[in-house]
Amino acid sequence: MGGFTLLELIIVLVLSSLLAVLIAQPLASVFEVRTVFQDEVTAKEELNYTLQRMSRRIMEHPEADECDENLLDVGGDEWSLDPDDGLQLNEARVMDDVDTQALQVETLSCDDHKIGNIRLYELEFALNNGDRMSTVVGTRVEPR
Repeated sequence: MGGFTLLELIIVLVLSSLLAVLIAQPLASVFEVRTVFQDEVTAKEELNYTLQRMSRRIMEHPEADECDENLLDVGGDEWSLDPDDGLQLNEARVMDDVDTQALQVETLSCDDHKIGNIRLYELEFALNNGDRMSTVVGTRVEPR
């Protein structure tokens, strides 16, 4: 007459419940950290895409109308960084669909350098986590 007694079954259930409670908290933390990292990666992908759009626009229009701290105006498109509204393109938020709590742009810098008939634009985002994302775009300017 093998089998389990009711007392043995209750002990197994209690121990299983305790084990589940002990494992649940660290497991929840792992998923929370994963979500935070995923939000940061998504935000960086959006910022990288924004840098690519800026670069393409500069390539299409080699002479930027304005290239200053927190502002790039080229070919009718104006990228600006507003302290309250974040990164904007023509006064519309760029990263509306991204959880910007994970990552925020603190500064947008745009420097242009002219060397002969070549113009270089250095675009850089400084992020609130200390990272920097940047690119350099070179265009050939036709002599006038």
